[in-house]
Amino acid sequence: MLFPLVLASCVIAALTAPQVNFYSSKSPNPARCAHRKIHETYNGHGYLFTWEEPKTVGLQLGWTEAREFCRARCMDLVSLESQEENDFIKERVSKANQNYVWTSGRKCNFKGCERPDLQPVSVYGWFWTGSLSRMPATTDRLDSDWSDNGGFGRPQPDDREHFQGGPEEECLAILNNLYDDGIHWHDIACKHRMPFICEDSDELLQILQRTALNSTNIDLLVPEKLAVFDDKSQRLIPPFPLDMHEKEESGLRSAQGSLVPASSDAVANAVAVGKESGVFRSSFAPVVPATQHTVMMVSEMPAIPIISEDGRSEDLVNEEKLGLFDRNKSM
Repeated sequence: MLFPLVLASCVIAALTAPQVNFYSSKSPNPARCAHRKIHETYNGHGYLFTWEEPKTVGLQLGWTEAREFCRARCMDLVSLESQEENDFIKERVSKANQNYVWTSGRKCNFKGCERPDLQPVSVYGWFWTGSLSRMPATTDRLDSDWSDNGGFGRPQPDDREHFQGGPEEECLAILNNLYDDGIHWHDIACKHRMPFICEDSDELLQILQRTALNSTNIDLLVPEKLAVFDDKSQRLIPPFPLDMHEKEESGLRSAQGSLVPASSDAVANAVAVGKESGVFRSSFAPVVPATQHTVMMVSEMPAIPIISEDGRSEDLVNEEKLGLFDRNKSM
C-alpha cells in the first residue's frame, strides 16, 4: 500500500468464503524458513521472486496457493506499503518482463466487512493481507497505483469478470502493460495462476524464532541458522475489528489479527506466549511463563500454520518428491 493506514479489518474470509485462507493450514517449516531463498533485501525484509529461482521458474499458482507457498517459508505475498517499495517491485517486474504477478492485496467482501467505514468495499475495502494494512480509497489515484485502464476500458478496480458472469475479482495483481497502461495494479479473480513475489513475514519469523529458542532440535539452535529468526520491525498485529457482541455471537474471538474458536484451550496458551514475546496484542489471556509446552501449543492454534515436531509435513514431502525443495539447499 502507498502511505498505509493500519487496518486489521478483515483477515478471515473463511467464515463466508471457505476457498479463501488468510492463515494457511500448511505448515511453515523451520528448515524452509531458515534456508528460504532471498533474492534481494529491501528495508529489512527479504524478497523471493519465483521467476528468479531455477526451481520455480515457470511456477504459476492461484492466489491462495501462492500465499501458502510463501507462508510455508515464513514469508507472505508482497505488500506494497510505500511508494518506494512499489517502485522497487515494479522495477523488478519490468526488468524480468513479467506479464503479471500476484501481491497480497485482497478485497474485504466477507463476514466482518459490513462496517460503514468499509462501504462500498470496492472503494474502501481493499487491504494487504501480508501486513494487515488498509489501502487508500481506490478513488485516491495519488496514493495508490491502480491502473486507469482494463478490459472494460475503465479505471481499476472494475470487477470485470464478475460483471461478465464469472467470479468476483477479489485479489490484486500487478499487470505489465497488458492494456497499454504501463505497470499498475489490477483486480483479478483469485483463481488465476501466475508468478508471485514473497516478502518476509514479521509475524511468522517471530513465531519461528520463539519456537527455535525453545526447541530441542539442535539444527535450529545453530547460531547461523537461528540468526534468520531475528525480529524485524517489531510491528504488532492489531486485533480483529469485530465488536465483542459479534465475536460472542459467532463463537469467535480474536488473537494476532485472526479469528479462532473461543473455546480453544490452545488460544489462551498461544496468546499468553505471544503477549510475552510481543507478537500478539490481546486481552483474552493472562501472561504465563514461556515454556516449550506453551510454545508448542501455538502449533495447535487453527489460525496459525502448524509446525510439526520434525519440521516436516505432507506438503514438504510432496515438494521434495517434485524436486521443489531440498532441505540441504536454500529455497
